[in-house]
Amino acid sequence: MAEEYLIQPDNTGINVNAFFEHHYERTAGHFQPNRIEDIKAPVTYAAQYLFDAISPLLVTAVLQQDGIDIGLPSGWRAKSLDLGRVWTKFIDFVNPDDADAGFIMACDLRIEEVRDRDLPIEELVKRIRVSQGERESLAKSNASSDLFRPENSSEIAQFRLYRYESDPGDLEVLTRRELQRCLLRDDDLEAVIRYRVPSRLAVPSDIVLLTSSDKVMEPGAALSALPVIAEFASKFDGFADLMQRHSEIGYVGMDSRYQSLLVAARGTFSHTASFPGSNFAAMIEEMWKRSVAIDVASRMDYITTLTDALLEDGYTSAENDYDCDDGDNRLYARDDGGVPCLYVENAEEAEDEGILVSFRDGRVIVANSDYATPGLRKSTIIDMMVDEKRVEEVTDICGYDDRLAVVIRQALTNIDCAHAALFPDAADDLKPAAPEGP
Repeated sequence: MAEEYLIQPDNTGINVNAFFEHHYERTAGHFQPNRIEDIKAPVTYAAQYLFDAISPLLVTAVLQQDGIDIGLPSGWRAKSLDLGRVWTKFIDFVNPDDADAGFIMACDLRIEEVRDRDLPIEELVKRIRVSQGERESLAKSNASSDLFRPENSSEIAQFRLYRYESDPGDLEVLTRRELQRCLLRDDDLEAVIRYRVPSRLAVPSDIVLLTSSDKVMEPGAALSALPVIAEFASKFDGFADLMQRHSEIGYVGMDSRYQSLLVAARGTFSHTASFPGSNFAAMIEEMWKRSVAIDVASRMDYITTLTDALLEDGYTSAENDYDCDDGDNRLYARDDGGVPCLYVENAEEAEDEGILVSFRDGRVIVANSDYATPGLRKSTIIDMMVDEKRVEEVTDICGYDDRLAVVIRQALTNIDCAHAALFPDAADDLKPAAPEGP
């Protein structure tokens, strides 16, 4: 069972590199599927940290009746947006390089009742019992009443941040118009960041509980959004004081697997409008390099035996490939001039997209490829030297990208699936999971 641990304020001389390296030293020699998922933990922490710090300011800014239209020094623009939702206010953050790309923040009001202070206690208790049902009904029907009016709301219950793009090229991402339509209908969308404002908003505390109920699922999008939100907040009085005051706050975490990473992350935070800052971004890129390398290297036995089996059985082209689960997991292998190559279809993209893993004499290259055209390598994801399952050196790695992280994770899952199907009696030679604790 996980135990509580404390993430100290960042004025205690945190040695970021020591804590960062400790995470990888502690987990060395152990297998954890999808190490690239580790990135979500520090980015989730960064998102909670910022909103914990500036929520009082954001609430005041959002509830002002005149609306918002602010140009930020970075070129981004924050504007109030009316989508016809009674209990939600919206702020549109528009990208200076593309007016059709950006983020929309949905700010859900706490539905508050206008109560007659002269009501007898019995009537007051009765109202408390039935008012919750009325709130839920009004929220669902997008309506107000004499007792529940949005102009009487003095708090925000939740912030939700969504991204939009001019040319998404991804089923999970919407255009600005599509996103607005979904928000108008109050569709259940996957948010880049979702933050529930604690009801104790105005009550100071020296210790904050680190939650994981709203894990950031798109770290790259969140990292793009956080500096914009911080810069927006910095335009209001009190930002610097709130950030400075929050730097003195301790956090209590419950999942000790990530303790070292989160301590390291806090030591990189910038308490300015550039939050979380360039040092945090550099830490994420280093995590990306190591996690991709470890995820691939830990499966080299699977990759080599699977490649040999596919070559032997004649699965050597997209027209004659191996499918172990009804079209969702297709692979084939080639020997290109003495270099064994494993092609894995990317079922999330167009039919000709895929991932290529080639290996020879310890050098392993993972690349974006054309699945239907053997030998056509579109771009390198990682180029490294591997000794058995141990990463010796990474000579090239592309930058972190949310979509690419999903593609790599799916490709590795497909490799695991195909290996299990072709070698059902093989012993699981992956190394044991890493121990909990710092």
